[in-house]
Amino acid sequence: MKIFTSEDVELPRQAVVKYLDSISITVCARYLEYIIAERQEEMPDFHDRLAVIYLDMTLAAKRKNDESEFYLGDGAYS
Repeated sequence: MKIFTSEDVELPRQAVVKYLDSISITVCARYLEYIIAERQEEMPDFHDRLAVIYLDMTLAAKRKNDESEFYLGDGAYS
């Protein structure tokens, strides 16, 4: 992650987001958080992408939680 957040070299943010998004949405989210909070990035596309990632991660966690519940047969779910 240091290579993308180094202050010595400014990489094109759009290209970095596209690359990180293809590798891991979690890493991409961390980079977006960094450029928004630390580098005061105001471009709406970056804010929108981070919001979509948060939504996707929330929905994935909910689906995972829903799948882990199972019917006990006595009217209760676990």
